Amino acid sequence: MWARWAETLKKDPSAENYARAYDEVNRFLREQGDPARNRSADGTIYGETGSALDWEKGIIVALAGAPGKRVLDIGCGDGRLALALARRGASVQGIDISAIAIEAARQLAVAENCGPVSFAVGNAIDLHEPDAAFDYAACTDVVEHLNPDHVLPHMRQVHRVLKPGGAYIVSIPKSVPSGEVDPLHLGNYEPREFAALLTQAGFEPLRAPDVFYERSGRLDEILGRPRTWKAKCVRSLTRLPVIGALVAKRLLDRWCGSLNFFYARKPL
Repeated sequence: MWARWAETLKKDPSAENYARAYDEVNRFLREQGDPARNRSADGTIYGETGSALDWEKGIIVALAGAPGKRVLDIGCGDGRLALALARRGASVQGIDISAIAIEAARQLAVAENCGPVSFAVGNAIDLHEPDAAFDYAACTDVVEHLNPDHVLPHMRQVHRVLKPGGAYIVSIPKSVPSGEVDPLHLGNYEPREFAALLTQAGFEPLRAPDVFYERSGRLDEILGRPRTWKAKCVRSLTRLPVIGALVAKRLLDRWCGSLNFFYARKPL
């Protein structure tokens, strides 16, 4: 199924085909799980509806989740990131090309009674949101699924809906050998190549972990309380003068080593 839809989307990357493809994929994941990743069917799509955030989404929440901020979550899937941002007080709009994903996100939002957040079916390359409507746009593990011809138009759409001084916080896998690419990953980008696309779209791309570290540097903010003695020791090292900064930055670099993870600012 993955390979079949990948071939279709390479030849005809229409919104209709994307909706059909990801509805079928999401329905499969929801009903049968993901055997390749040892995840059994649990009624979710991506196995992302738990309360615990991973470090990548934790960084996004730390950067964009604040009262009074408007955030657009593009390719929101089950809605876990959008709900985490809303719990911080941000006003969040989540969009996804798959109606099944939006249904799952709405169900989770009702179950958690979390707001202000809303979800709607939407197309990443044809955003219907008005100009300069959002302080942040968040997008994780989505752009690599776009047909490469649509990546720059997508970025320009995001640039349009952001306020001056706002930021597009985006993460995708770094380039891997062609034989290891997920069939539905239609794009395979080196960091400089991806940063160049962001620049071409009008952004000023910075590494998201660096921006997070400069603003906070508190690993507790993205990891929660340490649960083991080893974690406690490492976390205590990050609080030491000078040495702590080196340890924290090294950990962030290690975690982000497999990602293109950018905080792309729209100039004032």
